[in-house]
Amino acid sequence: MLGFTINVLSLPGLVLAIGIVVDDAIVVVEAVQVNIAKGMNSKAATLDAMAKVSAPVIATTLVLRCCFYPCEDGWNHRNFIPAICYHHCGFGYCITINALTLSPALCSIMLREPKPYKGPPRLVFGKFNKWMDKSTESYMRTTAIL
Repeated sequence: MLGFTINVLSLPGLVLAIGIVVDDAIVVVEAVQVNIAKGMNSKAATLDAMAKVSAPVIATTLVLRCCFYPCEDGWNHRNFIPAICYHHCGFGYCITINALTLSPALCSIMLREPKPYKGPPRLVFGKFNKWMDKSTESYMRTTAIL
């Protein structure tokens, strides 16, 4: 009636669901990379990272699932538009298991300690990395005091 198709109406739900899955996977990969940078091997880094980030990944998923649950009563005539828009979220949050299974497995297989840069990128990235390390240390000291 308004010129929208079901595909256009369901797009926001798909975007939200896919965004959460990708975000959770990024959190896992970043946590593993930080541990590898500290000198751990990839398997130990993955195990340690999963011990630290599994609960936040699950909590994020459950909170967002609870937020969109009222919108997911199917094709109810009283809640037609939200049901179409966010019905995919229920499926997408179930896929978050990817962040707890596939991402850690791939991290332990594929991630390695980075090799130092050579040539001109070494100067640029080296300076940036030193600045970033100092900023991070300063931030951590400040938050510890506060």
